[in-house]
Amino acid sequence: QQWPPTGNPATPSSPTPGTYRQPWAAPAQPPAAPAPTPQGYGQPGQQDSSSGSAAPPWNHPGAPGTQTWGAQSSPPGWQSPPPTGAPIPPKSRKRLFLALAAVIIVGAVAFVGYRINSGDGIAGIGATQNLSAKDTVQQYLQALADGDAAKALSFGSSQPASTDLLTNEVLAKQNARMPVTNIRVLDEDTTGESIGISRVHVAVNFGPSVDDSQLSLKKNGDGWKLDNAAIKLSAPLGSDSIKAMQSLTVFGKKLDSGPLYVFPGFVQVGSSNDYLDVTAEPLGLKDLGAYGAYLDAKVKLNDDGRQAVSDQLTDAFANCERSRALDPPGCPTKVSPYDAADAIDGTVTWGKADLSGVKIGDLSPYDMTVYLTGKATMSLSFQTTDGGTKQGTVNAYIGGSADMTTNPPRLKIS
Repeated sequence: QQWPPTGNPATPSSPTPGTYRQPWAAPAQPPAAPAPTPQGYGQPGQQDSSSGSAAPPWNHPGAPGTQTWGAQSSPPGWQSPPPTGAPIPPKSRKRLFLALAAVIIVGAVAFVGYRINSGDGIAGIGATQNLSAKDTVQQYLQALADGDAAKALSFGSSQPASTDLLTNEVLAKQNARMPVTNIRVLDEDTTGESIGISRVHVAVNFGPSVDDSQLSLKKNGDGWKLDNAAIKLSAPLGSDSIKAMQSLTVFGKKLDSGPLYVFPGFVQVGSSNDYLDVTAEPLGLKDLGAYGAYLDAKVKLNDDGRQAVSDQLTDAFANCERSRALDPPGCPTKVSPYDAADAIDGTVTWGKADLSGVKIGDLSPYDMTVYLTGKATMSLSFQTTDGGTKQGTVNAYIGGSADMTTNPPRLKIS
């Protein structure tokens, strides 16, 4: 017998004696499954009664006879977006505004953080914790050079009691006379850094003058700061007993009511008295110390003051010229008793006074007086008791003073 058997095993026939009969027949093909019913999105499949299995929940989009995506129903809780151009509902608009505001706030915070971390401070206004002691000194002096008063003050650990003269306008006047240039931070003494103390050696030009100084700094929660960013300026020592010093002004502010605060550099000094000129040395970086500085001022009589004294002296001798008396009222001189022995009072003619020999002295700052010395010369004539006329010259020796606390000055001539 051969294997496998030949012939068609599916055909029934009588077995041939001695041959093998196939015990089975190939099953017939199963009937075709019924066409699936089109199913909407999210709908449960229908039970196939013939097979007992569930139909697929949805059909492939685009298949013939099935529902496409755009026509499918939405799942529960889903809202389709509004068509293009449709107005945004009020609730959605509010959410949009809140989202935009959040973006702006985050951007601002990021910007401020960048400025702080970059060492420029918030909007470049002041010092930050990231500055070293040397950087603090560098940026402080640069703020003075730039005329930025607020930024310069931010580098000080203590704030001044008054900022009347710590303004951009005053800094502009200081820089106009003595500009801050050529800033050089040379070295740093870090031996006290562990306890928050540092000294920085710096050289800088105030106008043509070089200021070479050591600046003290301390470290606190705000980083490295100068002990003081402004100078506490007091009236000159002993000014209570010196009348001239009681009229001093700094950038137009009186010094007699208490200390003023200024930045280093040029100091514009003056006097409330129009007859005085005041000069003072510039203030340096060394004056930023805790005790401040006393104004080192020098006062002298100016040209207007001298002219005022001269005018008052001329007016005094003009009283003589206007009079016919032997002893004119308000006149610094008179006819001597010897010459007046035979003179007729009321007949005197006084000539114009020559005051070129009178010296107007320097101011005494203690009592605000100017001393006068010298000789004034006048011509005169008068009638005598014997009917004659005498002519001659009067030499008036002047010794006196002018009180410069009044306007005009008040003369006292002996």
